[in-house]
Amino acid sequence: MPLRPSFPRKPAHAPHDALLTWLNDLAAGTRTYQGLPQSIMAAPADESSELHASCAAMQSSGARLLERAQEAGQVRADVTVHEVIALAIGLAWAAQQPGGSSDLIERLLSTAMYGLAAHG
Repeated sequence: MPLRPSFPRKPAHAPHDALLTWLNDLAAGTRTYQGLPQSIMAAPADESSELHASCAAMQSSGARLLERAQEAGQVRADVTVHEVIALAIGLAWAAQQPGGSSDLIERLLSTAMYGLAAHG
């Protein structure tokens, strides 16, 4: 499973939608392996981790999508890529728990994206 959900160089989706799709793909993919959410959260700080390079690339991809959504005024300017990745990984962890599902990821992500939205 790639840790870096792919997206076109010039995403065809609206910035908000592209970020939402990327976060959903990240959470859903991370959910498929028990313990992966914890490993992904730890890897950026551990250069010896086998996941370090993949997580750095994932962070770079997410940062570009987040910046695009922020520039379009669709996501608050104070939100960081670390925060949105932690959000997606947290949703993946929640979906791994008894009673969790991919539907849970979609519902919680929809709620979270409302909170990330630039209101004004």
